[in-house]
Amino acid sequence: MKKYLLLLACCSFLCASNIKYANEVKDLYVGEKDTKSSGRLLPTNGVEVVSSKADRLKIKVTGYMQKGVENVIYFNEKDRILVVATPKKVKFDYKVLEEKNGVKKVSAEFWTKNDKFEDSLEPMMAKAKTLFAENCGICHALHPENEFTANQWPATFKAMADRTAIDKKDRFLVIQYLQKNAK
Repeated sequence: MKKYLLLLACCSFLCASNIKYANEVKDLYVGEKDTKSSGRLLPTNGVEVVSSKADRLKIKVTGYMQKGVENVIYFNEKDRILVVATPKKVKFDYKVLEEKNGVKKVSAEFWTKNDKFEDSLEPMMAKAKTLFAENCGICHALHPENEFTANQWPATFKAMADRTAIDKKDRFLVIQYLQKNAK
């Protein structure tokens, strides 16, 4: 029985998730004590919490970096779904995990404030779906999420966003939802 409980405790520890999901656009900092933002983390993107100090978290972001665009980390290797974007003048360290056809899978660590994170992706995707459905079908038939590609959705949505009641802080949430459900 003791061995079973020990095994169960070990499995619980190993399976415990330290993955968090930003529910709004979050400022990122290269240094722990930096006060000027070094970039942005977009909502719905999962990050690994590496450590925490006071009101800050050190997070690890994993994604894809395209050749010549070392200031952006993308969600996948083919679409322009942003995870992290920094100004070109901001330099941050990243680790190349693999490289294929000029696209690198990378991980990078940043600091951010310990707020506006959720433990699960589902509630924010449900919120984004509701915002989309309740606002974007008022003036015209609601476009299915898979009508456009991930690269087409941002411009399509932004062209209409000011005509909706979607709060500015939620617009990237809806864009990420649409891109991650695109054709």
